[in-house]
Amino acid sequence: MVKLIYDSNLTGHHLEYILHIAKYVSDTKLEDKYIFVVPVSFKVNNAQIINESKDIIVWEFLSQGIVDELKNISLLKRSFKEFGLVKQYANHYSVNKVYLLYFNVFQLALCFRKTNFFISGILFLQFSRMQKRGLTNYLKYYRKKIITQLYSTNKSIESVFILNDRKSVQYLNKLSDRNIFKWLPDPIPNYKEEKGFDLFDFYGLDKNTKVFLHPGSITPRKGTYEILGAIDKLSKEVSDQIAILIVGKANASVEAVIQKKIKNLKNQDFSIIFDNNFVSNERLKSLFLQSYAILIPYKNPEASSGIFGHALSNRKPMIGNKNGLLGELISDQQLGLTLDEITAQEIADKIAYMIINKRKVNVNELNLEEFSPDNFVQIILE
Repeated sequence: MVKLIYDSNLTGHHLEYILHIAKYVSDTKLEDKYIFVVPVSFKVNNAQIINESKDIIVWEFLSQGIVDELKNISLLKRSFKEFGLVKQYANHYSVNKVYLLYFNVFQLALCFRKTNFFISGILFLQFSRMQKRGLTNYLKYYRKKIITQLYSTNKSIESVFILNDRKSVQYLNKLSDRNIFKWLPDPIPNYKEEKGFDLFDFYGLDKNTKVFLHPGSITPRKGTYEILGAIDKLSKEVSDQIAILIVGKANASVEAVIQKKIKNLKNQDFSIIFDNNFVSNERLKSLFLQSYAILIPYKNPEASSGIFGHALSNRKPMIGNKNGLLGELISDQQLGLTLDEITAQEIADKIAYMIINKRKVNVNELNLEEFSPDNFVQIILE
């Protein structure tokens, strides 16, 4: 059987998933033939996996011009344009099955286009977890619901994977009546620590400081501004024991707002650190291990999060939105504390509770093997 893996994006989850699948295919030496279609920029930092897998995987690279074009056209045009690209590669290699690692882009096209190959894909931010407050959100919810119902009738689609969300899988299968929606564990990579890295020495913190880590791509929807606002709402008893460490890349406008908020803090003695840089996977692993708790007060918690997975694997308690999938996972598994609203006061209250009550989290009972990269790939390719 000839199988094609396609993704035109390399940010965040996308690159991780491509690498997980490529490594698994290369290591297990599967009998099927595999074609990987990814952006040309993949070659920059991934020459090793390309070279190691060259006898098993055929690598095709989308030019930077095509990738840029896809980013700068409307979703409607992009859906049909990208569907056309996939079809070209599939026909060229006589592909039997295509795996779309970002199925969202193809939903509109697949409402109307059928293929002579089967399709599986990973769907992010599916509609059933969306908030319906306000007219705009209400209309968006039902628009996405109708699109889901339409593409669900497409017999070319074999599987649509939903990350970590069993309830939504059940709901969507009842809605579609075809049982194409399947649960998929968001893989938790097992990175090694950065040798010799000490968070406290690197950032100049006392060894007894309890560090609340807020990592990842830094945007307003991650609740970063509210975290900063929480600092002046902490009692001296609590603020003297902790530090807040924000690590991740923010664009220039977001960085300016963060720096201004830090400058305007009343409590200028508080240990707040903003490391506006991408960090290696090894550094990220060390940061998680050496921190006390993880702050993920995301304003759009409908889907799972890679940071959630890292916190889980490193057995760190979390503070996050009570709504959506993230809130459900944190509450059901007792993985930390949830926020009724994403406000500075709420965040301050939960930090204080965690410090005063020495809140711990027990994830030893969770089956982390289920979230291994190999299991993730096996479910997709089965």
